[in-house]
Amino acid sequence: MVFAGLVPKLRDLGNVQIVSFRPGKNPFDALAIALNRIQNIQPSNNRLQELQLGVDLQQDEQVLYKFIQHFKNLTPQPPSLQGNGEKLKPLSLQREARCGGSLRCSDFGERGLERGSPQRFVLIADQFEDLYTLTEDSLRQPFLDLLLYAVQNAPAFSLVLTLRADFMGKALDYQPMGEAFNKYPPLLLSPMKREELQAAIEQPAAKMKVELEQGLTSKLIDDLGNRDGNLPLLEFTLSLLWDKHEKWYLTHKAYEEIGGLEKALAKYADGVLNPLSAADKEKAERIFIQLISPGEGTEDTKRKATRGEVGENNWDLVEELANHRLVVTGWDESNQQETVEIVHEALIREWGMLRGWIKSNRRFRIWQEQLQLEVVKWDKSRDENYLLSGGNLGEAEGWYFDEKYRDYLSDVQGEFIRESLEKWDREEKEKVRLQKEKAKLQRRAIKWLSGGLVAASLATGFAGWNWMQSEIRATSSDLKSLAVNSESFFYGDFHHDAIMEAMKASQLLSNTWWKESIPNDIQQEVKAALFYVVNDSIFVKDTLKGHQAEVLSVVFSPDGKTIASTSEDRPVRIWYIDTGSPIQ
Repeated sequence: MVFAGLVPKLRDLGNVQIVSFRPGKNPFDALAIALNRIQNIQPSNNRLQELQLGVDLQQDEQVLYKFIQHFKNLTPQPPSLQGNGEKLKPLSLQREARCGGSLRCSDFGERGLERGSPQRFVLIADQFEDLYTLTEDSLRQPFLDLLLYAVQNAPAFSLVLTLRADFMGKALDYQPMGEAFNKYPPLLLSPMKREELQAAIEQPAAKMKVELEQGLTSKLIDDLGNRDGNLPLLEFTLSLLWDKHEKWYLTHKAYEEIGGLEKALAKYADGVLNPLSAADKEKAERIFIQLISPGEGTEDTKRKATRGEVGENNWDLVEELANHRLVVTGWDESNQQETVEIVHEALIREWGMLRGWIKSNRRFRIWQEQLQLEVVKWDKSRDENYLLSGGNLGEAEGWYFDEKYRDYLSDVQGEFIRESLEKWDREEKEKVRLQKEKAKLQRRAIKWLSGGLVAASLATGFAGWNWMQSEIRATSSDLKSLAVNSESFFYGDFHHDAIMEAMKASQLLSNTWWKESIPNDIQQEVKAALFYVVNDSIFVKDTLKGHQAEVLSVVFSPDGKTIASTSEDRPVRIWYIDTGSPIQ
């Protein structure tokens, strides 16, 4: 709608500067790259200029406004626009606007001043839902403030947003944005009427001298019904139908061959994937789940992934999928990396194989999206303070050592988790060293206090007694803290951390010189914490019955499918893990 309709109209008007961008992960960088295209910067300075502009946009909410003012003031404005305080035209909002026709999103960094200084500056933020699915929280509000400042202050400036309707609530959650929508009511796209759908199908065909067999248009519209996202699905079906035209004639026979509108997309995608080897299908699963942003209260959406995120070794398959029009490749100027995204969100709704992948990998992808926000913070400075700890590290460790999902992590995500684990190991070793040093000092103190030096000075004796009481209080405090931490982790479902804290408390209680002086209530808390986590961790799947005497040892097979046990009554018994029955 925007790129195939609004933009050509604006270009025909002339004296309109059009800049478009997609927010992505870092909207400031994306906007800087789009703005930089219209400044005629020398190629050698281009990237440096983009980086500097991105930083400026992020640090000062007036920078976009000043950029527009500077750009418009390069040549004198017509008298009709001087000093009239013209403000933003109505803020347009589209439901599912996407690039279409012969135009591409990247084509709209218009070449600047070909017709003189523009009378109006139009900024198009395409797929604005990226701001709520890909952009980290700390960047979202400052970016909205940047846009809103320009809306409120820049004359002859129009901001056009394309936003899916199911993200309207998230946009309204920010009060200044809600006020903007009240002041400039959005244009909401309702489903097309039957006659509009008929025109959308037949008029482009007529321009190409293509005819549809009688009744085919009605069949397409009837099959389309009122389903969500019907236009992308219709577009995809027509493109498949075009591949089967017979002398510029689209037929019912061809429509049935592609599976009709109901099955066309899934049938086509299955036709691409089914011939692949088992190894390539696993690669395809990894690729496609990285192209989905799992919804939490909203529908799943497509996302643009970098070459590193889908895996360097998988890029040959990405190019093959692009040749089959299931994905689209591109280039990310801010990261200087190749990118890939799903060709249509209709794939998410209509392709059963992809829906199955999303369902089975949803928990991992939700966690990975959250992890990526932490990775971005850490990767900028490599500051250890941004590394994972506690329950978050325990969860990351679980995914990292999972045979399947370890390969699904990008290189930088894997490095982030390894660095976090190494930091945890260093800290644990330091704690052990300090505990040993403390125990050594305590033993020396006991010997000193029990020797003849105690009686040498009453004052010294009182000092030693006070020191002992201080140590007892400190140890009691440490024990209570560990027990409370264990309980918190336990009820927060971080069972690994709960066990670790309970074990630390138990060991400290067992090894302290002051055990007899530790208050009973604190000792009971430590024992209770250990009891809860240990008993919660025990899950009896089956009882292996057969030995008549004491069992001496039990081991698992390398493949995890069988158990071997030895007893005094028989050298070795082998058991199936799944059934608990012995192997004869």
